[in-house]
Amino acid sequence: MKKFIKGNGFSLCILYLYVILCIIAGLGLDTYFKTFGSNNMILNLAKALKLPIVSTGIRSIGLLGLFGVLTVFFLTFVIYEFRTSNEIKTGKKVAYVVLFFVIYILMNVIIIFATFASRHEYLVDSLIYVGETLLIALIGLLFILLMFVAPIMLIYYSTKKQNYNIEEIECELKKELVFPGLTKIDDDETNDSEVVSNIQDLYSLCDKFRLYLAQKEKLYFDIQTIRRFIASLSASRLIILEGLSGTGKSSIARCFSEFIGEKSFFAPVQTTWRDKTSILGFFNDFSKTYNETEFLKRLYKFTYHNDNINVMVLDEMNISRIEYYFADFLSIMEYPQEDWKIKIMQLPYNFIPPKHLENGELSIPKNTWFIGTANKDDSTYTITDKVYDRAITLSFEDRNEIFEVNEEISSVSLSYTKLNELFDVAYEDEKNKLSNEDLEKFKKITDYTYETFELTFGNRIMNQIIKFTPVYVACGGTKEEALDFMLSRKVLSKLEGRFEDYVKKGLLELSKLISNLYGNNSFASSQEMIRHLLRRF
Repeated sequence: MKKFIKGNGFSLCILYLYVILCIIAGLGLDTYFKTFGSNNMILNLAKALKLPIVSTGIRSIGLLGLFGVLTVFFLTFVIYEFRTSNEIKTGKKVAYVVLFFVIYILMNVIIIFATFASRHEYLVDSLIYVGETLLIALIGLLFILLMFVAPIMLIYYSTKKQNYNIEEIECELKKELVFPGLTKIDDDETNDSEVVSNIQDLYSLCDKFRLYLAQKEKLYFDIQTIRRFIASLSASRLIILEGLSGTGKSSIARCFSEFIGEKSFFAPVQTTWRDKTSILGFFNDFSKTYNETEFLKRLYKFTYHNDNINVMVLDEMNISRIEYYFADFLSIMEYPQEDWKIKIMQLPYNFIPPKHLENGELSIPKNTWFIGTANKDDSTYTITDKVYDRAITLSFEDRNEIFEVNEEISSVSLSYTKLNELFDVAYEDEKNKLSNEDLEKFKKITDYTYETFELTFGNRIMNQIIKFTPVYVACGGTKEEALDFMLSRKVLSKLEGRFEDYVKKGLLELSKLISNLYGNNSFASSQEMIRHLLRRF
């Protein structure tokens, strides 16, 4: 009951004020007792409104009192029914009110006839008296509301709005204190327009990038490595460049951004990285601020640059366990792009966050690729199959031959939209796709690896192959080279460290099977991987 009164105080006050005004109006219109005299303000108001002045008696005043009591009960019930009975559907509430209204009318009729059962000649005058009382009381109520209540309510709501604006400003200040870096990005950045690209096909992109690396950075890579790198962008958002130190792994990732007119983000991984707070930061309860990392600010910044390609390099990413600090990203990027959202923090109530931190979640920009470099030495952790399966891994082992570049190679302009268009063109070209015959032939190899080594091609890997191959062919390669690369990196690499007797025999049989299906000089990477594994026995 207290909750009901507190939540409906204004409505009840209006109701009871009207009842009081009815009592005052009734006494003023009374010509029997003449409580306020025979020439009072209420009677003068009735005469001004040209209302008939009727003779009243004790019965008329009693009728008014009973009518008022019933009205108070009825209106209180209506307010209660609609404001507190949330579990009852609206249709049922209306039915209850209608039923109660019918009862209310019947009770008034019964009271009227009971009151005037013996003196019917007073009935009309009494009804006129009650009606005039209600009308004058209503006029008085409207006057009070307009003259007194309305200004008070206006002042109240103006003050409330002002307080709300103050609270909003305070929240803005809190935002700047909690997320100073992200708030500054909101203030400085705007959504960019479309980036104009001057690259027309994947073949020229690979060729020019290779020459750019040689001329500007003195890095000499064979064309297959460049094709694999570009094709990897179509198959996964995580690319691992693996090999010995000093082979140019970090440089190729950094230079690709420069080549397409961007600037990559570079973060050296630390041995202390144990969870996502190492790269995304955390809320400091003591200072009441969020420790923003450069990694987080880079991701947030590119929510404003939808058509730019965002390359984020994690250098020596296996110096700590990848599945510890990067686990959330590994899982999230398995979802559809619209669900690429990562939780930053639980926002406090009534807190206004930075613009692109909705519900405390940051959407990973769809134009983002993560490129990790991984060294192979005793100071690093072994990369697990969970990571390998989700990533495309390129190996940097061989020393490449130096070649001359006889023309000036400059950087190009390439947008995220244009890169996707080039990928789509490659996917749609039937000459680039794996045919049913290609898939059946390759399936013989995958069936053998499963039966012999219990190594399978899951749906994830098959989807990567289906995306990787057409793009690799569009870059100037062949389907066999693409399948060879994926077989060596996705399957055969998992046999490292296995020395069971059947593995050696199985590798020899696998080498023969590949030669029989594709020829003696095909699948060079897989055959080299097999020879490398056999040397371990």
